[in-house]
Amino acid sequence: MASNTHNSAPVSGVCAMCGRPITNEEARRSEYQIEKRPLCPSCNVQYANKKITSASELKNESVKVAVITLILLLSGVILYFAGLLYEEYGKTILGILLAYGAGLYALMNAPIDAGCIVETLGLLLAPLYALIAEFILWVKVSDCNDEIERAKKVIDSHVGEYNEAVASMVKVEAPAAENGSDTFSKKEVDYIVMYKDYLSDGEISEKERARLSKYAEALGISPERAAELEKQ
Repeated sequence: MASNTHNSAPVSGVCAMCGRPITNEEARRSEYQIEKRPLCPSCNVQYANKKITSASELKNESVKVAVITLILLLSGVILYFAGLLYEEYGKTILGILLAYGAGLYALMNAPIDAGCIVETLGLLLAPLYALIAEFILWVKVSDCNDEIERAKKVIDSHVGEYNEAVASMVKVEAPAAENGSDTFSKKEVDYIVMYKDYLSDGEISEKERARLSKYAEALGISPERAAELEKQ
């Protein structure tokens, strides 16, 4: 059987996301894995895009919480020492409250899995927790930036094969339009491409048939419609 992007290349397995055959080289170059199974070039691009989206959302949330926490904490520290310096103890008390408020805000809003013990200590030592949270949040922002850059490199390295796969889908759609029938939906094209990949060695094994049935079900294609698509 051959891969959908390299029809003459031997297949080493199937993509962990879409179930399409992949070559040894594609498996070796797969940056991402699901349950220790590689992805095809197209799914690497899709997975990388998902990574960029999730990392960007986490980064934005971390920056927002870090900035607000820092503002509250610095305001509290400034008021606290200003109150001591000018003997305006109302400002000192307000500064303490702001510092505790910074810790509580970070405790409730920071995307950090601190654990019950740390969260309990955070309630008692809120200003200290705010400082620790600041450090963790900015480290998290840096990690998000690294994940985004990694995902962009994955997209750059696989974009040619991804475009080739998309182009092959367009070629499958063309005959339906030429015959006067409705153009296949993208999901139906995906199914046809996978079916032809499995059929490239001349037959469909029981294992491949089970994968096709599972894939059709995931795409929302009925068994009757799948049988029609296989005749294309």
